Amino acid sequence: MSKFIKSIILVLITLTAFASDNQLNFSFNGGQNDVQILAKEIEVTKYKQEEYEGTCYNQIPYQDEECGYETKYRQSCRYRSGRNVCHTDYERQCRYETKYRERCTTGPSRQVCRNVPGQRICRDVNGRRECKQRPGRRVCETKPGRRTCSREPYQDRVCRSRPVQRCHWEPGRNICTDEPYQDYVCRTVTKYRSEPYACTKTRTVPYKDTEKVTHKVKVEYIGAIEKADANFTLNFANEMKSFQTEVENLNEESTQINFQVADFNEVQDYNYESTLKVEFFDLDKARAPIQVTPAKVDISKRGKFELEVSNLEGVEALKTEIVIYDREKKRLHFKKTIDLLTFNKTLLDNGNVLLTGELKEHGFEKIKKGFFGPFEKERKLKVTLTFFPLDSTVPGQELKPVTHTLKAEAEL
Repeated sequence: MSKFIKSIILVLITLTAFASDNQLNFSFNGGQNDVQILAKEIEVTKYKQEEYEGTCYNQIPYQDEECGYETKYRQSCRYRSGRNVCHTDYERQCRYETKYRERCTTGPSRQVCRNVPGQRICRDVNGRRECKQRPGRRVCETKPGRRTCSREPYQDRVCRSRPVQRCHWEPGRNICTDEPYQDYVCRTVTKYRSEPYACTKTRTVPYKDTEKVTHKVKVEYIGAIEKADANFTLNFANEMKSFQTEVENLNEESTQINFQVADFNEVQDYNYESTLKVEFFDLDKARAPIQVTPAKVDISKRGKFELEVSNLEGVEALKTEIVIYDREKKRLHFKKTIDLLTFNKTLLDNGNVLLTGELKEHGFEKIKKGFFGPFEKERKLKVTLTFFPLDSTVPGQELKPVTHTLKAEAEL
């Protein structure tokens, strides 16, 4: 069956999506956008204003006397006689003082000579002793001139802060304060009493009526559309103002579906619009990194890293935690998470790919010989490689990293 005929059948299925009670069913249409509409007459709740006989109240004023204690204030004063008020200020005073600094000079250099006496030197040559006299010589050397120092006076400006007491006369004056006291006071106040009377009131009353209600759902498909295959059921409630979404994933081996409802809007009375956003997540692409199989690993003492892996087709990133354990030193030597696809790639004759990179760029320290260094030719290593799947934004994603353990030997 041609793709054209399949598309026509799919459109017809979408157009004839049936509604059972408040339910709307449709299938993925193969495109990026879709519109589904549910229109039907339903019983809705409306409201009207209704008059009824009730009781109202008038507020009638009247005068009454209230008594009680109140806090009042009276002024209390006392005379303070004049006084001399003093405080300390600081004045900056400067003067020149004689100080001394050392000045040194070096005289001219001079030559000192001494006589080295001659010396008799003997040695054995072919069983007989031969001697010769080394003549005396004059040895001279240059010595630096004599260093002479003296103290030289100079004037330096020195400033200091000196305390100075200043006083001023404060004349006598009255000092007054407000002191509280309790006073019993009676006042005439206005109060109100309620008097009932018959009146007509208005209240809001709900009632049921039948209306044609329309809810248009704009469906937006994103993600791995080329692999998507799903059926959808929308169950409407709340007088068709909202709906619950049920999804049947027909390709759950390769895709996972995430959806959310957004942008609810009441266009006019009993005419609603919503947007259903559906994302298809490509599980094959996410699984690709954890399906890579390492065949062999080589590591040099300086951190040159070579890893032979199976075909990398479809792998967009190979996020890997590399752990190198020194089996002889019995300690962790290197641990780092790296995207191995940043390394150089070489296609091998057997169809595998060789990844080559320098771990020293990621903190690898050179492997050094131990106590028996002169006898060490190689260092045994254990290497674990943990491949991580692509990060997923879909809730409930259960893809887990895969760890492989290999052995390697670094030549020293």
